[in-house]
Amino acid sequence: MKRKYEFTLKIAVPVRSAELEGWMGRLAEIIRNAGTVIWNGPVGVFEFESFHAGTQAIAHAVAGCKGFTLAGGGDTIAAIEKYHVADRIDYISTAGGAFLEYVEGKELPALAALEN
Repeated sequence: MKRKYEFTLKIAVPVRSAELEGWMGRLAEIIRNAGTVIWNGPVGVFEFESFHAGTQAIAHAVAGCKGFTLAGGGDTIAAIEKYHVADRIDYISTAGGAFLEYVEGKELPALAALEN
């Protein structure tokens, strides 16, 4: 079963430290207004309190997304559980690599066997 996806990504990466202020809010706004969000992997070392803010902001932005949300992978699930947003994400996969391969349209041997 092959799927075709087209993505348009419009995110500017700031280059001056003055532009870094407010980046988390701007990224969260983009995520919340997206038609579809595929989230695989936390940003930074969210397990440590000093470094959790980015992953927490993304978790809440994905949970508040107006579109369809998919999340996958063990570390992503750990973040979803830590920030209590699982009930607001449309689909959560425990398979990280296989999840990404499925979304990319690659054949997964176990699913292919079930289809045959």
